[in-house]
Order: sequence, then structure tokens, then C-alpha cells
Amino acid sequence: MLVNKVKEKLARGEVTYGTLLSFPSTDMVRFFGLVGYDWVFIDAEHDPVSPETVSHLVEACHLIGITPFVRVPDSTPGTILRFLEAGAMGIIVPHLGDAADAKAAVAAVRFGPDGARGAGSTGRANDFGLTRTPAEYFALANSELWVWGLVEDSAGIDNLDEILAVEGLNVVGVGPGDLSMSLGMRGQAGHPQVRAMVDAADRRIAKSDKHLMSLVITPEDNAAAVARGAKLILTNATPMLARACRTFLAELRSVSQEKRVSA
Repeated sequence: MLVNKVKEKLARGEVTYGTLLSFPSTDMVRFFGLVGYDWVFIDAEHDPVSPETVSHLVEACHLIGITPFVRVPDSTPGTILRFLEAGAMGIIVPHLGDAADAKAAVAAVRFGPDGARGAGSTGRANDFGLTRTPAEYFALANSELWVWGLVEDSAGIDNLDEILAVEGLNVVGVGPGDLSMSLGMRGQAGHPQVRAMVDAADRRIAKSDKHLMSLVITPEDNAAAVARGAKLILTNATPMLARACRTFLAELRSVSQEKRVSA
């Protein structure tokens, strides 16, 4: 298990950039690392990826020097443990509704006495126990592994202050898509009411001792998020790749059309 490079950059006051890993491919991990992203958001909630698949993606992350964070499909300790043992440097828990949810997530990630994670130290996350003692690993894991919480429902917004008061929670972000669903505005993540709620919540998070994560679509979104205090900026590279490919293909077809006309 390597050090949390995102944690190091934030300690230096830097803003970090990550992307959704829409394709569970080690080649895509390498591609994003070479492009210059700081971290990847591996989505085991919405994508069909198992802990075994995540272990391969995590290994690719470590080899290229990009930090892997994993959104788990549910927040049960058993599920979280399997992804931790696969080598994730942080666990992203969806749908935090209150402080109890946040405390349970922290307990599942941290070794005692800070939490209740099982005391395994011979798996791949600790180099099979070959490079450090159990005590060294437990201390390192509690220091380097991050707990993320996603507030994605109106209940989470209502209980945001108590969520932010939970010790051991490192990062909090607001999910506008699911929030719009919980407000009865299906598919309207950009609705002014939703945006106003997200902006207000972001500002509260940024004023707390938690790091704010914000999803951005455009450079203008990024500027606004950074101005609000976001230090972890999440992008979705798939639409960017699609736009680039479509633009390039349209240019090629335009040239082909011009050739046919001139002929």
C-alpha cells in the first residue's frame, strides 16, 4: 500500500483532479495517469466491477502513480472490507443520510481503536505482510486511507451539519443527480433549485474541517467550484472523449464531402 498522494497535495494547498473510470480497464487507468489526473473514481455502485476487478485496477493505479478511490455498492462493513483488501486508498460511501451513516462508514474503514475494521494484515493491500509489521500497517492504513461521504438526498442536506461533525470523515461531496431525484425533479440536476441547494451545501462543507469534492462539467464549473473551496474536482472524461472524437470525425467527413463536391 502506497502513500495517499492526494492527501499530500492537499496538505500543500493544491487542488486535485480526478475522473470517473467509466470503463473498468487497466489501460484506461494508465491513460488517465499519463494524461495527468491525480486520482480516479472507481464506481462499484453503478458499474459491474467486483473486488477482484478493482484489485487489478488498483494495481494499475499504483504502477502509474494515480490514487484509486472506490465508490462501494453499499455501506455494509463486509462490502467495504472487500474493497479495502483489494487495495483502495479511499472508500466513497453513497447516500449518507445522517451522522449514524457517516460514523458507520468510518468504523468500517478504520482499524481499532479508531474504528472496527477486522485486523487482517497479510493481504495484498499490505504486500501480503512482507514489508511491514501488523502494527505498522494498522497505523499507516488509519493515516492514509480516506473515508468519503456522498450526500445525495434531501435528508442528507437536512442533516449536513451533523454529518460534518463526524470525526474521521475526510471528504464530503454532494450528488446533484440523486438529489434532484429525491426532490421529485427526475433528470433535472441542473434545475436552479437543485443548483442552489448544492452550492449552499458546498459552502458549508468548505467551511468545515472536511475536504469538499465537486463534480464539474466545464471550465466555468471548475472555476466556481474552486472559488467555493473545492479541493477535489471530479470530472467525467467519457463525454470529453466523445466530444473530441465526434468533432474530429466531423472534420474528416467535412473534408471528404469537400473532395466529392470538387471532383
